Amino acid sequence: MNPRQATLALFSVTIIWGWTFIWLKRAMIVADAHGAGVLGATLFVTLRFALGGALLPLFPGVRNAMRGRAVWRDGALLALLMFSGFLFQMLAIAQLTPAVSAFLTSLYVVFTALLLAGWRGRLQSTPLLCGAALVTFGAGWIQGPPHLHFNWPEWLTVFSALLIAGHIIATDVVTRRVSPVGVTFTSITLAALMGLLLLNTCKCWRSPRRWGSCCASPLSWGHCCSPHFSGHSLRCC
Repeated sequence: MNPRQATLALFSVTIIWGWTFIWLKRAMIVADAHGAGVLGATLFVTLRFALGGALLPLFPGVRNAMRGRAVWRDGALLALLMFSGFLFQMLAIAQLTPAVSAFLTSLYVVFTALLLAGWRGRLQSTPLLCGAALVTFGAGWIQGPPHLHFNWPEWLTVFSALLIAGHIIATDVVTRRVSPVGVTFTSITLAALMGLLLLNTCKCWRSPRRWGSCCASPLSWGHCCSPHFSGHSLRCC
């Protein structure tokens, strides 16, 4: 893939990602209506990664690329940054409009440039810094002046943008030393497993009597964390 094709591919991703803010907002409205709270956000993020982890091995070359300890080690780092960033973003979007969430998440562009500057000990090129500033300004004013209140959902979204920026930089470093295809699979799969662990923990905190049977065995996680368990709606907060 040449630089022009890579740029077009990334541009296509931004279009799809923009739509996800609307879908995530609708999903969290439904989750809140059923009293899901944190559990709903965790479930959606987990399903998001689990689907990718299930489909990736169908592509040629993935199975061979995911072999080796380094691929799984680097995948764990990317999974932690990726899962945390998307989870915090989804938790916050329940209290924000899709436009505000998208604007604050777009701060990852600025954070990426700043983190690179701090890491390399020098500022990036002037065109890159100007481009980052223009993207942030455009995202904020595309529907008029951004209506910010500096409350916890907004700060949580800013923190998620910082994690996403860290993920972008880590991805650049990691894919230079291990297979990009392999680390894509391991990071997505490990992110899904993190989601399952968090779902299990949420259910166990909500149902202390089930600690022994529900939380002891990984085989019971799917039943433990299903939307309806023992006839009760799940809540995490």
